[in-house]
Amino acid sequence: MGIIEDALNKNWRQAIEFSKGTCSYCGIDLLLNRLLYATMQLDHIFPRSKYPDLIDDSNNLALSCAYCNHSKRDFDPAELKGEPSMLSQNDSKAKLLKMISEVKHLNLQNSSAQFLKNETFYLEVLKHYLPKFYSQEPT
Repeated sequence: MGIIEDALNKNWRQAIEFSKGTCSYCGIDLLLNRLLYATMQLDHIFPRSKYPDLIDDSNNLALSCAYCNHSKRDFDPAELKGEPSMLSQNDSKAKLLKMISEVKHLNLQNSSAQFLKNETFYLEVLKHYLPKFYSQEPT
């Protein structure tokens, strides 16, 4: 096995390949840098709380950024008249992901704004704490 096969299980690899490394909902490039890569998550399209039999079904998994996955939460796409059987075809899966994105307002503009807000907060935390930590004598 190669490095990728050792580091990522089959579901992760399939999700990354299906979405070409972008969030399946907002389209942000999760492979662009380590910060975005660190936010990469696997979303259960049909929530595992309602569809426990689909937990390990790779067709029910989508690559997602943390913002979209958190925003979607346990939204059930069956409310859009989409049934889990739709996931057997990639075309249907792509259409279902697009419908969820539209209904939940998951888009690049919202995700980018959230990432910028998080980064700004992180920089403020650094500005506040780093001088305190580095001005102290080592113990």
